[in-house]
Amino acid sequence: MQHEAIAVDLVDRIPLCLLTTALHYKQKPDDPRVWMELSIEERKILQQALGIDSVASRD
Repeated sequence: MQHEAIAVDLVDRIPLCLLTTALHYKQKPDDPRVWMELSIEERKILQQALGIDSVASRD
């Protein structure tokens, strides 16, 4: 039950598109297509949250 509460709390605080992109990034961290559906601002927010420098530096 505790995991469900955490998931519900995250969905309330993080837009679903950012959560989906974070999951896709964790599955395929070397695939730059993961970031294409987000605006630059959203990418920066998510990259900071995930603790990565930037997509460009991974190429």
